[in-house]
Amino acid sequence: MPVSKAKLGRLEREVPFRNWIALQRFLECLTIEQLKFFVEHGYVEGQVTKPRHSKFDGLSRKALVTLWREDDRLMARFRGRSKDEKRFYLRTGHFPDGAKD
Repeated sequence: MPVSKAKLGRLEREVPFRNWIALQRFLECLTIEQLKFFVEHGYVEGQVTKPRHSKFDGLSRKALVTLWREDDRLMARFRGRSKDEKRFYLRTGHFPDGAKD
């Protein structure tokens, strides 16, 4: 059974949204130490406990999409940045001089 282009387009837009929700729920269950390690290394050492309830559980899809879009807008400033630029930003709260912002 062929899939329509419209349905395929909806599915392609849905994947990043669902990945964002999964990441947010994952980040919620990290300790501060695990979160710092994750930011620095890109993975988590040790066991991660899954939260019973998430702050996202009671939100409507519309509210979740709004949060996702806002997060995507905020994170856009980090796309295309080097690892060193991102580390500099984490330490100082701004990007190095001469870097695009």
